[in-house]
Amino acid sequence: MAGKKKKLHNNADDSLRTHETDNEENYSARESESIRHLDKEYIKNYRQWRQDKKNSYAFFYRENSEYTYQDGKGFIRDIPEMEEKNSLYKVNSMLGKVLILTTIMNILHRYILPGVISNLTEANLSYSMGNFHGNEWAVLAYNTIGTIILRLIPLLIITFRTRMPLNIMLPMKVSNKPLFYAAAPAALLTCAIGSILSVPYYNILNYFSINIDKNRYLPHNETVLVLTLIADILIIPTLNELISRGAFMQLLRQFGDAYALCVSSFFTSMLMFDIRMFPYTFFFSMIIGYFTMRTGSVGTAILMRSLLSGVYYLQSFLATKLSDTVSEVSSSMFILVSLIIGLVFICRLLIVHGDKINLPLKNTYLNDFEKASYFFTCPSVILWIASSMGMVITGLPVVH
Repeated sequence: MAGKKKKLHNNADDSLRTHETDNEENYSARESESIRHLDKEYIKNYRQWRQDKKNSYAFFYRENSEYTYQDGKGFIRDIPEMEEKNSLYKVNSMLGKVLILTTIMNILHRYILPGVISNLTEANLSYSMGNFHGNEWAVLAYNTIGTIILRLIPLLIITFRTRMPLNIMLPMKVSNKPLFYAAAPAALLTCAIGSILSVPYYNILNYFSINIDKNRYLPHNETVLVLTLIADILIIPTLNELISRGAFMQLLRQFGDAYALCVSSFFTSMLMFDIRMFPYTFFFSMIIGYFTMRTGSVGTAILMRSLLSGVYYLQSFLATKLSDTVSEVSSSMFILVSLIIGLVFICRLLIVHGDKINLPLKNTYLNDFEKASYFFTCPSVILWIASSMGMVITGLPVVH
């Protein structure tokens, strides 16, 4: 009888070991197919970082010889799904705390510090309708320095906590050049499609008396205007992408490309704290994230984001310097030209280099629904979303 029990126990072990081996082989095959276009040095460094046993924020499944007691099943070895769940919870919890800190810093930056500085100086700073107001030089200095600090602190915290090397967190080498060359036309196409799709959304906002005017304030001083354009089109987009498509997305890629793409885009959209921009930013972030993954370079994201910011300022210039009729005609012509350019380049890319863009997204052991449920039930993430929504509601540009 004892021999029979031992035989059954061994058969169970063999079955579990076979299941684990199959899981690892299937995962390795899917991973190899999804990252075959990436730089080999990046892949090597990324795997080394994930295999570091001292790193509690990295997920890399290893066959475990230890047993864990589970109700109804007895003593079993931990399966890959449980290992991934534990790692995912740690990463979500850490990112939620970082984002809560970022939200608090944004509240200070927008609503508290301007008043303190105005009381101490003659800057007369204030924040409303998505823009800072006051002395133009003071606005430029305060907004630029503040934005740099708001991006660098989360980046440094994530780097310190995860021990992720910069060449993994911020990969710059382009390994898929045909797709990189199509990044700018794709950004123009996305701008055009986003502008068209935003019309019904703005109608809904207008119905609820929410001001849909989101044009940027343009300084009157020419020197300040040039410096503002440099900051908002080059410096700030670069910092935004280093944290969004760099730290956030590269850290989350170990749990699957689709998960990293969606969650990092959600982070980016929520950190705008502007209900008018959320759908547009999320849509654009998904495109940027995909191109970043497929080209293997955060530089692609910086290029696309800078182009978006330039288009944003161009629209603001047309809206403020031209009559309403001329501005609408110019905007329509720009959308049409962007659609044509974008479609021509993307169609050519699909025909000539279809294998460079139509690549599978890497999957992991947990399915997407399970990963989403673990994300939205993480206490720190819930608290961050609640605080962000409170900030959005407080700052709603309502038309009276």
